[in-house]
Amino acid sequence: MSRIKAGLLHAAGRVRPDPYWTHVPTLVKHCLAHKPHTIVECGTGYYSTPVLHAIAQQTGAKLLSMESNPRWLVQFTHMATDYHSFQLVNDWQHEFPTGDLVFVDSGPVASRRLLLSHITAPVILVHDATVPAYDIGYRTGYERSVDGDTVVFTRHQP
Repeated sequence: MSRIKAGLLHAAGRVRPDPYWTHVPTLVKHCLAHKPHTIVECGTGYYSTPVLHAIAQQTGAKLLSMESNPRWLVQFTHMATDYHSFQLVNDWQHEFPTGDLVFVDSGPVASRRLLLSHITAPVILVHDATVPAYDIGYRTGYERSVDGDTVVFTRHQP
């Protein structure tokens, strides 16, 4: 069984919990609650990429999956469609995503704080952000909440 298929089965509740999928319920909850037209994934993964792909397929959202590791990215590019595109990132310091909802699970870990300081999406989710070493801080103009091991930033409404 492919790791992607295993990720989907796990997300569907058909296999035992895995510590690497902990962000999926939060990601799904916020995608369904905020109904984004554009979703950006910073850092592809065995769980997040197929789950976001399925959400985009079902909701009509556009999904851009960005990745800095070409060997990792190639595992997912077969999923490209008219609603799901992929982008190899050469340097997170110069490529900042825009969208209605941005999910940050990029590597190296230091890139997460950098991305967070530049992303202006209404909703930003940062995986593993409760790990003290990641220390992503706060964002002015956003409400910060913690959902499991994912920190969620929601822009304040005027």
